[in-house]
Amino acid sequence: MGIDFKHNRELLDGAGYPTKQALRWLLTPTSPRQAIQTLVSMWNTEYGQVSPNIKEHERETFGGEFNSDHIRLVTGGWSGNEEALATFELNTMAYMMTWRLSTRGGLHIFEVPSWLT
Repeated sequence: MGIDFKHNRELLDGAGYPTKQALRWLLTPTSPRQAIQTLVSMWNTEYGQVSPNIKEHERETFGGEFNSDHIRLVTGGWSGNEEALATFELNTMAYMMTWRLSTRGGLHIFEVPSWLT
């Protein structure tokens, strides 16, 4: 039950920013896995990065599990990605259950354990 890293252009407007509807979906009380899926689907990769691969030193920093889905997001300074992430943070349950690491420069790592629906 992994995260689908396919980009969904329907969640973005013509300029590549998340639509108001997409941002509302991030706030909707869904499972943490579904909230992360929505965030990944709207991430603008023309400016930022999204990847299921984390580096070994990153895993060691937060003690990541090997049987979990990991999401490595880099905002790239793109305000649309920053807005999507700020909105996701307001979904307190999903954010607190999945957030593992944030660093200067816009790197954010999330972990979705296999048992977390």
